[in-house]
Amino acid sequence: MELKTRAIAIHAYPYGDTGRVLKVLTEEEGMISILLRSAGTKRSASRLVLFQPMNRLGLVLKSPKSSGLYMLKESWLDEPRPEWIHDPVRSCLSMFYAEAVLRSVSESDPDSDFFSFLWQWMDITDVAPHHSDLPIRFLLELGLHLGVSPQASESGDHFDLREGHFVLGTPRHPEFLEPEQAQLLRSFLSSSLEQHPGRGASRASRLLLLEGLITYLQLHLEHFKGLRSLKVLEAIFD
Repeated sequence: MELKTRAIAIHAYPYGDTGRVLKVLTEEEGMISILLRSAGTKRSASRLVLFQPMNRLGLVLKSPKSSGLYMLKESWLDEPRPEWIHDPVRSCLSMFYAEAVLRSVSESDPDSDFFSFLWQWMDITDVAPHHSDLPIRFLLELGLHLGVSPQASESGDHFDLREGHFVLGTPRHPEFLEPEQAQLLRSFLSSSLEQHPGRGASRASRLLLLEGLITYLQLHLEHFKGLRSLKVLEAIFD
């Protein structure tokens, strides 16, 4: 049985001596794994190039058997963006987005709203005038779509990462945001995508907020871990 679907490339890792397993989020089946045999051949290598993080794809797949791995029959870029290949900022953002999705979404039933959010987010990234805001924006939107969004409030000078809301005074545990980062978070929660709440915030403050949001997701999502791509973002964003 064949499956034709739109998909978003998330991750690829080795399988055996020459194969690759491709993790993709599909519109029809949610997060799935695809086996690409003999990745060293010219044909397979040309296919593998398509599966760069967050590339939007069209796929024709053969349904899995006992292994649970789909087989790739056809693949193509649904909306090619050749300029991204030579854009280090957008490439790093794509790596960051894909790793955050990989750490937070297991192989499960499809979620059309979540898929649409990720598909459209790449359009937002394409036209966003303030790329430095996007990592924070993305983690907030990711949490919203996964049901663990921070609670906005006009009161409270700290943000309790364990409880997910603003509080007055320092919590009696180490998982919280200091007033400067808490106020920056409040600005993001109360602003639209067209606005630039990070304007005026120092690089250090934005990174502390980003690290705090990663901790927040670790506390509220069972399988979420730290993000290696954060180090790449630290080197790029001023």
